[in-house]
Parts: sequence; structure tokens; C-alpha cells
Amino acid sequence: IAAVPKRADPADVLIANRSVARSDCGSIPLAIGAVIGTASARRQSWIRLLRPDLAIRPIRGNVPTRIRKLSDGYGAILLAAAGLERLAATPLEDVPALPLDSYTVTRLDPQVFVPAPAQGALALQCRRDAETVVEVLALLDDAVSHACVAGERALLARVEGGCDLALGAYCVAEGDGAGYAFIAMVERDGQLLTESARSAAPTALADQIWEAFARR
Repeated sequence: IAAVPKRADPADVLIANRSVARSDCGSIPLAIGAVIGTASARRQSWIRLLRPDLAIRPIRGNVPTRIRKLSDGYGAILLAAAGLERLAATPLEDVPALPLDSYTVTRLDPQVFVPAPAQGALALQCRRDAETVVEVLALLDDAVSHACVAGERALLARVEGGCDLALGAYCVAEGDGAGYAFIAMVERDGQLLTESARSAAPTALADQIWEAFARR
């Protein structure tokens, strides 16, 4: 990985029909018993543990396809904020419009509804021996984003997680970038485990959090 450009918003976004949106219902602002669509093991676990009253239904397809499901029996869906940002900002032609004006769009706090490791980040990869390419890509690198993503991926590697693992990891620089805050969530035996730590080195934080999980 030669570069990680400045990261887009790592949070998850809840898009809901106005009929089921409820601002007074905690971290997932939906009416009791609302139907919410997601195929992500992580998102499903967070919903089950934070809002067990909600009905989860799987949903697949590209972003416009998923949004259309809101007119087909789904009260709400969960998407990555970064995906919505990039689709809205793309200069490409023939990109479907995102008809969000009819819905309630809520950014979920990544400190509570912890995103997937490296969510919102891009990795620019090349051959290690392609020195000129490495030098050019380095110009696109954002050091803080790269460090945060490296820490999150280090935790993912420690737990040997794949697509079916309910793991969230979120690292963010604090203040002037001299320190980092790291929060992670994992589901184990039906329980939601959360650990957080602060340090000057994100990869060291990943090891610290892994050891804390291992002791529980």
C-alpha cells in the first residue's frame, strides 16, 4: 500500500422513511419494530444488541437499488457515508441520482455504532519495486489517515477476521495529531464487547485492544 489519501467519513448512515424515523429513540432513531435492511454481519450485530426490537431483513445491490427498497417494505437501510459522498461528488456521467430528499438521513456516531476497519478509506497499491510509481503515489498519501487505517487493519489481522465477523474498529487523531484514540467493538457469544484506548501509535493501540479483548 503506497498511499492512503485523506479518508472520507468513516461513519454509517441511516436512511429512513419519515413514517418510522424517531429522534427520541436513542442511537438508532427508528420507531419500535421498524424493518431495517442490511446484509453486513457487523451492522446486524450492532442492531440486535442496541435495538433488539427492530426487524432486520437482508438487502443487496448497489446504492440506488438499496434506496429503492425503501418503497418496497423496508422502513430504513444502512449504508456507508463515504459511498454516498463519493456518488454525490463523482464527475462521471450516467451515474444514477440519489433521491434522498424524501427520507430522513442520520449519520450514526462512529464512537457508538463503530464502523468496519478502514471504512471510508482508499488504498493505493502498486508493486514494491516500482520506485517511480511509489514516489508519485506518495504525493497522494495522508499521513494521519494512513496511520489510523493501519491501526484498524492491524486489529483486524490480530482477530483474523473476515466478512462474517462482527468487528468494528475506529481510530482517530486527537488534537494536533500527536496522539490517537481507538475504539473497537466485537460480538462474542451474543454479547457486545467494547474497548477503547489512547496512545501515540495506532498499531500499538491495536495490540493493546486485542490483549484487552483476549482477557475478557
